[in-house]
Amino acid sequence: RFSLPDVSRVYRVSGRNHYIVVFTDKGVETLLMRFSDAISELDEIDGMMVHRSHWVARDAIDALDRVNGKAVLRLTNGCHVPVSRSHRPAIEAVLN
Repeated sequence: RFSLPDVSRVYRVSGRNHYIVVFTDKGVETLLMRFSDAISELDEIDGMMVHRSHWVARDAIDALDRVNGKAVLRLTNGCHVPVSRSHRPAIEAVLN
């Protein structure tokens, strides 16, 4: 579905209204698609939901930080992604 050429790595996917924003090694692409459908299409990539509208690839996770008291993932590509309280234990288990 990507119009970006030669995408070999997906770092994260975020949902925004009726669109998804996909962050890859070749850039960022916005697609008209339900977030839940996008997540099901990523089943071949080892990743996880970290917030109700954010999914990240596990190998893209660099560290779990705190910003203003809230958990935030720092990814290997420099992105920061919020982590909900309900998903934080799973993230901590992956990182430990």
